[in-house]
Amino acid sequence: MFGSEVLDVALGLIFIYLVLSLICSAVCEAIEAVLKSRSLYLKRGLQELLNDSSGRELVAELYSHPLVCSLFTGQYDPAKRGNLPSYIPPGNFALALMDIVGVARTVKSATGSAEAETIRNTLTAYAARNAAVSQALLTLAHTAEFDVTRMRSAIEAWYNSSMDRVSGWFKRRTHWVVLALGLTIAAAINADTILITNSLATDKSLRTSLVSAASEHAKQSSDAASQHFEDDMQKIREAGLPLGWTSSTGSHRVPQTWRAWLVKILGLMLTAFAISLGGPFWFDLLNQFMVVRSTIKPQEKSLTEPSKS
Repeated sequence: MFGSEVLDVALGLIFIYLVLSLICSAVCEAIEAVLKSRSLYLKRGLQELLNDSSGRELVAELYSHPLVCSLFTGQYDPAKRGNLPSYIPPGNFALALMDIVGVARTVKSATGSAEAETIRNTLTAYAARNAAVSQALLTLAHTAEFDVTRMRSAIEAWYNSSMDRVSGWFKRRTHWVVLALGLTIAAAINADTILITNSLATDKSLRTSLVSAASEHAKQSSDAASQHFEDDMQKIREAGLPLGWTSSTGSHRVPQTWRAWLVKILGLMLTAFAISLGGPFWFDLLNQFMVVRSTIKPQEKSLTEPSKS
């Protein structure tokens, strides 16, 4: 029986972490909708890729090109956040850039070796405006043997490699934002991992209620579960979990000594770290634990059944 109790405690913790992670994700998405961080990181990546630190030259031309400006409303203004797109398809970027530097226009009247010479001369002339981009495109053109179709594919690959780095920037920032939000949520509702674990280990009714709620949650798909976290939070409250703060006596009162504060801070930080792992992680782990529990419970039941005479 000891093994199943430990498993139920783990399931209760996982369910709580899952619900708090979904709350954190919802808050993070709301912040993203206001700050538009993805679009700002994309703009920053384009500024580095196109050697335009001010965003007023080649980047401005790119955002103003019909293949890109159709992806957002309004006009591009480097001094404002605006409503810039959070993603530009590689094909749109490559075609727009080739049009801006003049390649798309100058090759229409040239064929064969003349086409290659035209592309080379066009890109060489563009060095007067942006030497770095001119050199990069010349290198890609040489690699593509001055074939326009292959050159477009090479530019797309160049763009994608740069966007991978931009994604890395955004993921690192998001990780710290989620961790900060997780700590804030944990502190606001006093979601102390140490306290919660002790409560689950000593309170059978609480443990049973949370395992039942976790079981219902596991039956849903990940997308459906993420849309009903408010109901899950209500179930956690109704189960009697020690959340919230109180100045009176009780398991969730405000710590009275510095040692108690150290334990409290440790418990809150553990919760924040768990929340930062994200809802998908805890949803997958919940399903795996439910499978393990379904195999352990029947075995325990069969062991406790009296033998027939």
